[in-house]
Amino acid sequence: MLANKVAFRLYRIVQLFQKEPYRYSLKEVQKDLHRHGIETSRQKIGRDFKALAKDFFIEIEYDRKNDHYEMVREGSELSDFLNYIELIRITDFLSSSLATDPKTISSIQFDRPDLRGAEWIQILVKAIRSKQLVSFRHQSFYHPKANNFKSIEPLLLKEFQNRWYLVVYVPKYENVRTFGLDRIHDLRLENSNFQDRNIDAKGLFKNTIGLTYSGSEPRLVKITLTEKQWKYLKAQPLHPSQMQLKESHFESHPITVAYMLRTNFELNQELLKLGSAVIVIEPTDLAQVIKAELLKAYENYS
Repeated sequence: MLANKVAFRLYRIVQLFQKEPYRYSLKEVQKDLHRHGIETSRQKIGRDFKALAKDFFIEIEYDRKNDHYEMVREGSELSDFLNYIELIRITDFLSSSLATDPKTISSIQFDRPDLRGAEWIQILVKAIRSKQLVSFRHQSFYHPKANNFKSIEPLLLKEFQNRWYLVVYVPKYENVRTFGLDRIHDLRLENSNFQDRNIDAKGLFKNTIGLTYSGSEPRLVKITLTEKQWKYLKAQPLHPSQMQLKESHFESHPITVAYMLRTNFELNQELLKLGSAVIVIEPTDLAQVIKAELLKAYENYS
């Protein structure tokens, strides 16, 4: 619970610096925390700033001339931090609710969460933070026999569509690979550490939907949508790069949206899910891929 209190204090600090005027003194930060029932010292707030920079790469810098602090925004890091805190808040609520009233579970329905392999998350977070080598067996969907991987360098845990994946560097093959936690067996920490290779694991997925980041460079992807479908995508974007354009190509699909993305299998799947509500404008090769898949689907019912 103590760790959660610290997390909530950090969350409150980040929320404050997201509000105008976006710059505050230590005294003003302390007053805001007090208004939210959090008592702390200015010295501890200073340590909180350092913790945000070290653990979440969210830097709050001091402007000596004007005697105030200002947050240096890091889009993906900030988003990851806020998602992390929301998970803690939900977990705390569910834990306390179930402890006081076991019937709480009857009021909640999960949409097919895949928690297989979740038992490895704690040990992998430790390995990633301490740069400790790991070994495991991995059962691929495409091979009947499991493969053994030794002296693997873990870089990142990534969640995609309610499933967890481990991003690693494999020295034997000199490349970065991704493994589903649900297909990892016999995971163990080795007694050796690895040197930081300065691999930006999160950066690999910056212009990517899903897990396939290799094979193509990011390109402008432009689609048109029905007004009804746009309401859903506006509320839940396909990707952070989503941007509405002031142009129209079809009367039936008046909304034009652009992304900067690598074209991959996962992007194709997301576009195919939208069916007739979307038309791919560019790149033309992506439009042809989507058209061919829709024609195959049509022929299945002919």
